[in-house]
Amino acid sequence: MLFKKTIILLLLTSSFSYGQVVAGTNNSSSNTVTPFEFFLIDIEPDNFAIDLSPTSPSEAGESIVFSTYTEKWINYTSSVPLGETRSVSVSATGLVPGINMSVLAAACSGCTGSSGTPSGALILSATPQSLITAIGGAFTGDGLNSGHNITYSISVSNLSLVSAANNNVTVIYTITDL
Repeated sequence: MLFKKTIILLLLTSSFSYGQVVAGTNNSSSNTVTPFEFFLIDIEPDNFAIDLSPTSPSEAGESIVFSTYTEKWINYTSSVPLGETRSVSVSATGLVPGINMSVLAAACSGCTGSSGTPSGALILSATPQSLITAIGGAFTGDGLNSGHNITYSISVSNLSLVSAANNNVTVIYTITDL
């Protein structure tokens, strides 16, 4: 009987000692994770020209009617320091005298994070204007039907300045810190 008690005591002592060894091998380390700041912008589909030619009036005295175009999307990815935001500005070169070209960004579709707030319709000029503001840490998704849908429209502001010619307008989108 004394032999059985000694073996049980020995087994209990062995288990306890083993448990202490395992607990003694746990270590911890301090690691620093520092996300970096970045931002990217993309227009989809890229390298795809749009045509905003007017339809010819069918009757004398009718006004010139331009179509709208809604097949472009702004995609972006943004990582910002806490409390900071970015904006997307828009400007244009090659604008046609007597013609107003406007751009409108829709609310973000499929965005994750602090996506930006569209400003409403803007008449394009050579001077950059804020089209989307308050972009925080966010991403829109990539490609068509992701991000901010863009609507382009044209109106005549002064018909006497408009000349019949092919005109190429380049619209420039820039994402920047505010």
